[in-house]
Parts: sequence; C-alpha cells; structure tokens
Amino acid sequence: MAVTTPSSTTTNNNKDRVIRISSEVFRYMSVFETITSAAVNDCIVDGDHVTFIIKEGDMGLAIGKGGVNVKKVEEALGKKVDLLEFSKDPVQFAKNLLFPMKPKNAYVSQKSDGKRVLNLEFDQKDHKMFLGSAGKKRVEAVRSHLLRHYPAFDGIEIK
Repeated sequence: MAVTTPSSTTTNNNKDRVIRISSEVFRYMSVFETITSAAVNDCIVDGDHVTFIIKEGDMGLAIGKGGVNVKKVEEALGKKVDLLEFSKDPVQFAKNLLFPMKPKNAYVSQKSDGKRVLNLEFDQKDHKMFLGSAGKKRVEAVRSHLLRHYPAFDGIEIK
C-alpha cells in the first residue's frame, strides 16, 4: 500500500498526483491487506459497496482459493466488495476496469485541441451494454477510475 502517513495521503505513478484517503478508507485497506496479503493501490467506497484497486499481479492473492478472501473481507467490512487490478499502462487498466467485456481495440489519441483521450472500440453486442442507465453508470465508473489514476487524460471515448 502506497500510504505515506496515516493522515490520509497516497500517491500513484503520476507525478504531482495525490489521492486523499479518509481514515475510514484507510481502515478498509488495512483490513483487506491483513486478510488477503495482497497490496491495495486504492479503495473507493460507495455506500454499501467497496471497490479495491489491487496491485498488478496480486489479484490471485486478493481473491483467494474459491473466492474465500473476498468473502472474508465482505464479512469483516459488512459491504459488497469488487476487485480491479491496477496496471501501469492506462490502456490495460481500462481493459481491467471493463472486464469481462473486451474492447476489440483500445488506444490513446491526441485531439487537435491537444486533449489526450483513451479510445475504446467494441463489437456491436458489447457496445449495447453501454446504453441505458446501467450502461451510463458503467461508463462513468470507468471514466472516474481512469482519470483518478491517470489525470493526464481528458476523457474516454467509446465507439
């Protein structure tokens, strides 16, 4: 866990980028790491739901055999738990965020106005998953997680 002080500051691989973490979130991360032995890069709490961003390569540890670690964490926190694997590569991180959907193409482009955008292209059947309120919520979650860890991006485009 990349926590510098209990006063709630973590850093990621982006220079000058600091993510503030509350004492409650810090406690959730500590509980998770104690139970699973997997390193946590970040944690987002949304009501009765907690999403842990797991260090690249630690997903097996985080899940545990047959999902036992996830169940133990859910019991300890009294919240539903989701796991996402971090990647130093923003394109791979976006793919991890979208799993089990798989974009047929994912790439970074720079617009004529200088904005950097992550482009995700899907087959028609997967593209339909982005329609409606559930789809819009998923797009916003991907955008939020991506921009939280890669602030140099100005957005994502789904095609």
